[in-house]
Amino acid sequence: MKKVAGFLVFLAAGILVYGSLGATGVLPESNWDPVAFLLGVCGLAATIAGIGFALYGYYNINHAEKIIEQKLRVKLEEFKQEAHEESIKMQEALQKLITGYNMEFNVKNIDAAISLYEQAVQTYPKVYNGFTALAYAYWNHKNDLVLAKEYFDLALQYSPNSYQALFDLARFSASNGELLSAYNYLKRALDINPDSYRDIEPDPAFHPVRNHYP
Repeated sequence: MKKVAGFLVFLAAGILVYGSLGATGVLPESNWDPVAFLLGVCGLAATIAGIGFALYGYYNINHAEKIIEQKLRVKLEEFKQEAHEESIKMQEALQKLITGYNMEFNVKNIDAAISLYEQAVQTYPKVYNGFTALAYAYWNHKNDLVLAKEYFDLALQYSPNSYQALFDLARFSASNGELLSAYNYLKRALDINPDSYRDIEPDPAFHPVRNHYP
């Protein structure tokens, strides 16, 4: 850009000198036409200005592209790092969840199972069936309906398009006599997955709902 600016200054000085020579009569009179000279100067100045702006724009575009490319590289590296960290957390949560299943169904130590389920969702809240496992554990083994409902709701919150999470809430509601709530949950589940009606028909927990809302 400095070279372009120097060239423009040099050319402008040449034009001024040429104009002075013509005006003072140094140049032959037959070669001197003030109007033509002025038009020529204007045209040349416009051409030079256009070249200057084009070069300036080219410089700015290249500079902007480099900045954007650099920022994209930084964001990509951040995304890779976050994805790697999330994958590690998910694997750790799954291991705790599987160990919790073993403690609940094989060892029959429900307190240890609940503790592992809680650790799993604390490590990675979106772990598959983490909050659902907690909900059923508190419902079936502790008869704590408040905590069970809270965990069923959290399961749906983290998987809002899961028809299974809606089935769990419908089952819980129907078992506690809340047939209208159960019906609404089932309706939402069918809206998400119309084929899931096959899971409703054989489930005895939903019989009261079907009888009340045929």
